[in-house]
Amino acid sequence: MASSASFESEQHFHDQNDVLRRGDMIGVDGYPGCSKSGELSLIAREITLLSPCLRMLPKHSLRDQETRYRQRYLDLIMNPQKLKGGLDRVFEIGRLFRNEGIDMVSEQFF
Repeated sequence: MASSASFESEQHFHDQNDVLRRGDMIGVDGYPGCSKSGELSLIAREITLLSPCLRMLPKHSLRDQETRYRQRYLDLIMNPQKLKGGLDRVFEIGRLFRNEGIDMVSEQFF
């Protein structure tokens, strides 16, 4: 959450936000808080542009199936829930997968 109330001045807020565009990678300095709807948020005091977006992202999600398949990187940016692969949980394979501790003679490569 970024509002002019949490910045040093309203002019400082507008100066920082005027250079930002959709798709830019930013760094945020602030403190945790809750939004009006009760969602955990970060109240921004300072926003830093880390990497500008060279190609403007579309305003809406990708509806064309062909574009979603051919430009997979764009689909993953526009739909963050797909980053976890649609799984409800993250599964860990564990140390037994690599046969650690089973045989002391075998050479460990990693």
